[in-house]
Amino acid sequence: MKSKNASDNVLIQTGTLLGLQYKVQAFLGEGSFGKVAKCVDTVTNEELAIKITKDNPFFNKQALKEAGTIEILKRLQILDHDMCHLVRWDGSFLHQSFICLRFELLDLSLFHYMQQRNFQPLIMAEIRPLLRQLTTSLLHLDSLGIIHADLKPENIMIVDCGQQPLQVKIIDFGLACHSSDAALGTCVQTLCFRAPEVMLGLVYAQPIDMWSLGLVAAELALGRPAFPAANDHEQTPDEFPPRYEYKFKDTRGFRSLNDLERKLYYRNKADRNEVQQLVDLLQKMLEVDQNERILPVKALEHPFFSVQQEIICV
Repeated sequence: MKSKNASDNVLIQTGTLLGLQYKVQAFLGEGSFGKVAKCVDTVTNEELAIKITKDNPFFNKQALKEAGTIEILKRLQILDHDMCHLVRWDGSFLHQSFICLRFELLDLSLFHYMQQRNFQPLIMAEIRPLLRQLTTSLLHLDSLGIIHADLKPENIMIVDCGQQPLQVKIIDFGLACHSSDAALGTCVQTLCFRAPEVMLGLVYAQPIDMWSLGLVAAELALGRPAFPAANDHEQTPDEFPPRYEYKFKDTRGFRSLNDLERKLYYRNKADRNEVQQLVDLLQKMLEVDQNERILPVKALEHPFFSVQQEIICV
């Protein structure tokens, strides 16, 4: 039986020295095209995360995709990664036939954080700073014309779970592209976070990330996915405009945004005004028509992010 601390290829396992410098300490996660290892730099003694693509002829096309990812990561280097809440990339190298990407080591994904809480909903005071940080990330990605295309709790990392409020960063730019390169009909995004225009094979752009972020926020508030679905035909918050001429099975965790408001008020025990503000923001983030969906710059101006809270004296 293969050790959980070994790569699919026995050449890489715990203790392996990647690029003659980075010693593998453990494997942190796995995706379709590779694994992420926690490593220590034997020169500087710094800990870091290294994404290792699988060594398999089937993944040759993915190697080309990684080249595109590196081009995106290079563009992101002009940004302040802490201020923009994006993972810091420190370059790439080859280990034998493996493409390796170096990243800063972060603590825990938002999904695993929620899992450790037994998926108990976050309170408004926890949701607000997280949503503000992630909206700020989209603002800066927009400024560079970059679409992340796979925003979900697994791709949002907490920097340090011991810090409050929590600081998060977006990771995994494996599906990212420039808006000018977004190909008609390309299937991107994880199903439960997939925007309507992607489902329908329409032209898409940066607003697909805002749609995903709206669903991430709803999941944090509900403690469960807002739109659980087995396929695209079960994945929509409302009927599409008539021009789409497409029918969907409704499997929502809530029937309408009014229903969502009731559920949030019940689950979060929050101030009704705060809940109404969040639902209003979600309504704008989950606008079916991508041309009407709220932009990051406008979302950050929404009253939900106001630092001034009404104080009621009894």
